This record gives sequence, structure tokens and C-alpha cells, in this order.
Amino acid sequence: MVAKRSALERRDDTEEARLTTPELLADKITKLASEVEEGIIVELGTFHGRGTIALAKEARVKLYTIDDFEEKHGWIGERYGPEDEEIFWNNVVEAGLQDKIMHIKMPFEEAAEQWQWDIGLLYWDPGVVGRFRKDWMDWSGFILVGGIFIAKDTTSGHLGTFGVIQEVIRNRTWERFDYWQGVSFLRKIR
Repeated sequence: MVAKRSALERRDDTEEARLTTPELLADKITKLASEVEEGIIVELGTFHGRGTIALAKEARVKLYTIDDFEEKHGWIGERYGPEDEEIFWNNVVEAGLQDKIMHIKMPFEEAAEQWQWDIGLLYWDPGVVGRFRKDWMDWSGFILVGGIFIAKDTTSGHLGTFGVIQEVIRNRTWERFDYWQGVSFLRKIR
């Protein structure tokens, strides 16, 4: 007779099964950031720095994170504000990555107006409704051919993401090379 195994014993012991969803996303982002050799890495929307840390861990190029840390409300009612900046820096310092990160404290639109560097990877995660199309228009032109645009919260486009992504894929200027847990991974093809 074969003894029944408990649920814990039956679980899949692969590395992926042991990691939580945020850890898996962080691993994907870290890997992609580590492969950037041309241009720089930009993060739009910083909050507490989990994405920043994932981007910076193995990055070989400069990383700029942009967030004004002004009062905002997210798409599921969360509140962002000035107090998040201190939490962000505490997390970055705790991770030992403060020397790898340049923070630009201004609105995305204002930063884009002054921007002058090529981007190899852009990570979009402001969590705020209605700004994706504008951010896409402001920033996607700086991304090099072959560069990557990662957009969070793209499940059915509740932040205005879905239509823009479908449009650029149809235009054959970008390809979606991965989609995972509401995150779209796009590569610029021309």
C-alpha cells in the first residue's frame, strides 16, 4: 500500500513553485535588466523600490528611476505620496544599491521634455489610471531598436494600456515577447 503524501509533500519542488509572484516578476526583470548593454534603464513609477531593486541588482548600465512622490490615487484605491520617498530610499539602502540608482524627482512628462539619452529598457509601473497613452507617447521614442518596454497592470487594459499595446503590435513597430501575470513585455522591432 502506498502512503498518501501531504499537500506540502506533493507540491512542485521546482524553483518557480517556491517563489511568490512578486519574486518571479523581480527575477524576470533582473534578468532582462542584466542583459541591457546599450542605452540606459529607466523606471517610471518608483513607490517603495521593489522594481528599482530588481532592475539595479545585476544592471551593467545606468539606472534612472523617475517619480515625483506627489499625492496620487492608484487604480485600486491605493494612495501614493511624499512619505513613500523615505520608504523607497530605506529599501534601496538596505539592498546596498544606492550607488547604482539615479532618482529624478519630477513628473514623467516634465522629465521626458528634458530627456536626451537612449533607453535600452523602460519599466512602467505608476499604477495610476489614464496616463499610459501619454507616457507611451512621451517615452517610447527614446527606446532603442531591440530595446524593451515592460508595462505592469496590462490585464484587459484597465489603465488604458491594452489599446495602446494592441495598436503598436498591429503597426509592427513592437512585438510582445512575453506576458505574465498582467505584465506585458514588448521589444521594439523598428
